[in-house]
Amino acid sequence: AATAAARGAVVVDDDADDDGIDVWKLRWPDDRDELREWFGIDAAAALPAEPRRATRLSSAEYEWYARRGVPVVVGDVMDEWPARRWTCDTLAQQWPEARVELFGEDSVHVSARLGEADYLATHVPLNLSSRVAPRLGSWYWFPINVQQHPLTRQNHRLLRGVRVPYFAPQSVVNRMTLANRLELFTGVRGSGAPPHSDQVCQWIFSGQTAGAKLWRLAMWPDLERLAALNPGFEYDDDRHRDDVADRAATEFPLFEFTQRAGDMVFFPPGMIHMTRVDADVCSASFSLQVAEPVPTEYLRHFRDRLAQDRDGCASCFHQYWNVMNYGDGLGPGPNVTDAASADEYARDMFERLDRDADGAASRAELVEHYQYWASWQPYTLGDLGDTPWTIASLADNFLAFNDRDGDGRVSLAEWRRAAREWTPRMAATSRFFLERHAQEAADDDDGGGGGGKK
Repeated sequence: AATAAARGAVVVDDDADDDGIDVWKLRWPDDRDELREWFGIDAAAALPAEPRRATRLSSAEYEWYARRGVPVVVGDVMDEWPARRWTCDTLAQQWPEARVELFGEDSVHVSARLGEADYLATHVPLNLSSRVAPRLGSWYWFPINVQQHPLTRQNHRLLRGVRVPYFAPQSVVNRMTLANRLELFTGVRGSGAPPHSDQVCQWIFSGQTAGAKLWRLAMWPDLERLAALNPGFEYDDDRHRDDVADRAATEFPLFEFTQRAGDMVFFPPGMIHMTRVDADVCSASFSLQVAEPVPTEYLRHFRDRLAQDRDGCASCFHQYWNVMNYGDGLGPGPNVTDAASADEYARDMFERLDRDADGAASRAELVEHYQYWASWQPYTLGDLGDTPWTIASLADNFLAFNDRDGDGRVSLAEWRRAAREWTPRMAATSRFFLERHAQEAADDDDGGGGGGKK
């Protein structure tokens, strides 16, 4: 510990993690100017800023925000939705037998039925540092998760309450993604969700149907820069992840806003978010996912940060975005580790994409490539991060990732540039998850029940 302190890392005895490092006293990367510019926050505005609020959002506007990963609060999405009438009381009346759960610190877990008259009177405290953080956990209902549970009559009734937002593509992909996952939240004043980022690979849409909530949004820090600023500090998911998310939302938030009944906010995968109920009316809200458009520009720009969050959306690169970025399920694989091997991989892969060998991969060639790819592993189209992708959508998103000059084709030069930028990081990410999965399988074989986090 003394050595680490001498080299610049902060070592304390109180409130420190098991390795003696207090995340709250580490030097933090100053990336505010970069984030202001990317998310369109005025240089003179104080942080946290208010995100853009909109009504009658056009499809073109949404396309721009979605590709770039910019959060927006929209006030007229749910006007005609049955879900707009959901309150704590109506949810309890319509689904009284539904099991809701309450999670707190130190693995505290409480379960109740929505129809129980006094379930909202049960509280689990959250010991968070920020003055704006929730004091209590919120109640959580996860009725629709097709990956784990089949659709039921109850679920179909819930799904009739929501829609693909009017400004998003009304595609099969988006309709099926919405039907695959729906979460609901209820809570009293002061309750909410602590700062966190999810293992979700799509755009997150959160609709407030009763009450009001305070939100904060923050970006995950570049963990390699954080380590470089604090010699002796080595980030570990188990010891540091919660504190890193908490500090980012507390001291370095990008956006702060109040979401009122009727508002829907959308924000990109990997973004840290925190909520706190700020009304005496019982809060009711839900979240759903929309897959298209994929936030390709956001993923290119923040690739390194997002890929370092191994218990967050880093797994999305390994099993989801690589299919659209590389045209192949696992991307370059773990053995492509430097510029030379990345270039060799790019040339070899391009021969498969450019089927007529004219020096550029067209959309028609990409469709043909994905048809062949899916023919020998068809399960993957329905097993990519909860999204049942179509051949056409994969081809379109490949172009969005890699067609830098906008001519509707991907040249060898564009593809080599993309491979050089992405490949070392993606190879390391693939290595990590392949090793984790192998360790989990070995633990299962030994009767240990799995050694890693899911």
